[in-house]
Amino acid sequence: MMPAITMRQNHASVSEMARHLQDCDTSFVPLLSQRVDIGLYAGKLVTHAECFEAWSTDRLLGCVALYCNATDRGTAFISNVSVLPDCTGQGLARALLSHAVAFVALAGFARVALEVHRANKAALALYRGAGFHEVPCPDAVTTGAATRPDTCRLELSLRALPPMADRAGPSNRVSGAAP
Repeated sequence: MMPAITMRQNHASVSEMARHLQDCDTSFVPLLSQRVDIGLYAGKLVTHAECFEAWSTDRLLGCVALYCNATDRGTAFISNVSVLPDCTGQGLARALLSHAVAFVALAGFARVALEVHRANKAALALYRGAGFHEVPCPDAVTTGAATRPDTCRLELSLRALPPMADRAGPSNRVSGAAP
């Protein structure tokens, strides 16, 4: 049985985030280390993103990081969803995603978006199960540029969600988590 899990927001240091991302590297499609410098990316997330984190004592188990810097409160963008390989399948990503979506909805954003590699079937199932649907990439709409065929953009409209008082909030229920 997994020890108690604590959900935190913006708690990880740059070194803790970098260690977590490095430990999750093989779970990314394609590998995160093939796309970014993990240390620099961790610094960017910790400094500029809202990070929703699952912790067990001093171990960062999972993270959903998103940018809420659209001045018109239009779209918040999820930049990272990661769970340690030995912690997958326990609902951590779903719980963290739920917390992140609730946060941006309460902040007044109209939608939340992300991009995902089409070969990442587990991530696609997670996002679609949470209500995300595929949309054209903004660059393709405004410039006519072709989208990368290996990546799709998914969005969740937050305006379509019932008011917070009419629906249950994000679930803290994670397998093995303390009530």
